Amino acid sequence: MGQCAVLAALVSFLPPLWAAAGQAAGADPQDAFEDWIERLGSDDIAAREDAALRLRRAGRPAWPALRRATRAPDLEVAARARDLRESVALRRRLSFRMLESFPTAEAALRNGPPAARAALARAMGAHLEESREFLRELLNDSDPETALTAAEALYEARTSEWIPRMLDLLASECPPRPRRIAEMLSTSRAHLTGKELRERYVDASIDGRSRILELSAAAQVPFAVDAHEVLELLPDPRARAGAVEWIVSYNRREFAVPLEEQLTPTAPDALELLQGLRRLNHSVLAERLTPFLKHAEETVREQAVQMLPDDADPATEAVVATLLQDASTSVRQRAIAALVRRRGEEARETLLGFFLRQDGDPRDTAAFLLCRQRDWTAERARALVRDSDPERRLRGADLLARLEGIQAVRELAGDPSELVRRWLLSKALATSDEASINVVRRLATDSSPAIRFDAIRALARGGKAEDVEALVPWLSSAEFTFRYHAAETYLRQGGEKARDLVAQLLDDGDASLQCLAITALQERASPEAASRAVGMLCDPDVSLRRAAGAYLEQALGSTRDPALVAAVTNLLDRLEGETLSQAAGIVIAHGSAVQASAVRKLLASGRAPHEGRALDALARWDGPLALLDCLSEERVGLVLERVADALRAQPPDDATRRAIEDRIAGLASAESPRVRRTLLRYLPDLPCRAGMRIASELLDDPDASVRHAAVRAARRLSAPIVPRLRLMLDDEDPELRLAAALALFEIDPAAAPDIEEMLAREECDWIRRRVTAAVGR
Repeated sequence: MGQCAVLAALVSFLPPLWAAAGQAAGADPQDAFEDWIERLGSDDIAAREDAALRLRRAGRPAWPALRRATRAPDLEVAARARDLRESVALRRRLSFRMLESFPTAEAALRNGPPAARAALARAMGAHLEESREFLRELLNDSDPETALTAAEALYEARTSEWIPRMLDLLASECPPRPRRIAEMLSTSRAHLTGKELRERYVDASIDGRSRILELSAAAQVPFAVDAHEVLELLPDPRARAGAVEWIVSYNRREFAVPLEEQLTPTAPDALELLQGLRRLNHSVLAERLTPFLKHAEETVREQAVQMLPDDADPATEAVVATLLQDASTSVRQRAIAALVRRRGEEARETLLGFFLRQDGDPRDTAAFLLCRQRDWTAERARALVRDSDPERRLRGADLLARLEGIQAVRELAGDPSELVRRWLLSKALATSDEASINVVRRLATDSSPAIRFDAIRALARGGKAEDVEALVPWLSSAEFTFRYHAAETYLRQGGEKARDLVAQLLDDGDASLQCLAITALQERASPEAASRAVGMLCDPDVSLRRAAGAYLEQALGSTRDPALVAAVTNLLDRLEGETLSQAAGIVIAHGSAVQASAVRKLLASGRAPHEGRALDALARWDGPLALLDCLSEERVGLVLERVADALRAQPPDDATRRAIEDRIAGLASAESPRVRRTLLRYLPDLPCRAGMRIASELLDDPDASVRHAAVRAARRLSAPIVPRLRLMLDDEDPELRLAAALALFEIDPAAAPDIEEMLAREECDWIRRRVTAAVGR
């Protein structure tokens, strides 16, 4: 700890300095203040910092002296006094919670760069009550990004005070994140008026006008706009988007023709223009759309195809026909639909050829259109099923099955092409009607091992004994995939007969097959392989480790086995990740004092995956005193909470109580504020005879969060703290002033004048509101 930090710590544990100065015989506190101010000009850095600290801690009584010092002839003293005054005034508005999440808040507010102020605004969103006044100030920051970030925090708080500033930003030349601003304003449409939009629109740049129109459309907040004002935006591609959105949203069809005039293949917003015209139901001549059918952007081609009128000329239709080979799936779909819409029955042959060539969605689209002409399509599908090309047979079968069901293509179970038979099997497996089951049974004798196995396995899943037994030959297949899936299905469907298979799989050298066996044992709640599962916790295969851990948890839940727990305990040093979590959980849940050292070792190394449960186990095995050996800054709350619980459940003997009290009292001088703060939280629940003294002393802690916790602890311990609370009404931290006022109101009715005086000079609106509400003024 540096010299300045040591001085700060020593000084802060003294009584308030101006009070101490006033208590000295015949001493005038102002003399002390003047002395400290003089030392602000010292060449010694430590002396200057010590003087600044004392003046800061002296509170409001030192302010007159500081004000006078800002006009001191010594320019160094005057400058430092001004800086200190600004710092003190700002700190009195910043709660310790805000400073914990953003330690440099004061510097960011005073002279921080825009990025720091924007980051601070984001942090303040988590502390809205304490930060609302700062957010309002940042909302008007000269940096637009900072203003937007502050607006986002206020927006999340469901306020509307940010709206005028964001409207101004949206109408400006280059707002930050305009889409985010528009989104916020649009979702707050109830607080927008057409008058506000019109006012911004009149003074906005051309881009700003576009954004205001777009907001009007999105939020459905209309305002008066002359036709010429909209028309002047249309030639500018940058500003056109907002105008188009406004025209379409309000269905202003009178602007459709001027909108179409902007439609050129080279327009960067050609897609948006086409979409806008389509939403307006505006017909565009085929010759105007033809160039867009050849556009480089597939979305433009797709939109143009959909907009073609039904009376397109042959030249346009020829271009559409070329799109049947387009690289884009969606364009191909739209093109075939467009041709069918125009040609009707004349397009059937083209449609069928398209179906035979395509896959995926275009193929499904073509099939859907073909099935509308049932008789014509069925005749050609039957012909295709007899084709010599297996691919064409498959396509024909697909059409026929769509029209008449799988019964119409069942004879393909004897097709010479494995491709066709496999398609038929997948079709049959998609449904469970009798016709499909009969097809599957025929394919269960197929010449292809893959088709035969898939059919047999599908039948076995139905649960019939003879179908399940048909899997047995596949359990010894040389093909691993067959063997694995056969074993998986047999274990689920084989009932008692599957027990022998489990034993075989446990001895198999393949981890995935062993995993099947372990999972099957767990599903049957059979603990006989638990000892073998212990070794599997170290297997390289993650799935086997996970299955073994789950199986062991179940096995030990049904039977107590110290030897098994000991075996798992011995592996803890070798395990990591999920497996360590499972193993540690087993040891904690089913272990005894024998496992205490292993659990303490896990905690000490930071590897314990269940710290709370581990501490509970130690308390159960070795008593609450043992928990204090596991203390760390990160774990202090967990430890103290469980010590308190253990002592309530089982009062300790005198020796143990004294030892616990000594350890707890030592935490009061811990270097970490987090430890001191956490101690105070649990102090009233702990058997510590020095608790009242500790809480009272920590009322003067240098850390505001500790002082705040000390107020709560002292009140719960009924410590005599009224005099100290009166002084805390002038604490530099607003949270402390609030806590002191509320505490005084509850425990000392005579303090009402002090609270009234505090309210009269309070800098923070939110504190005045909270205190006023509490005291009923």
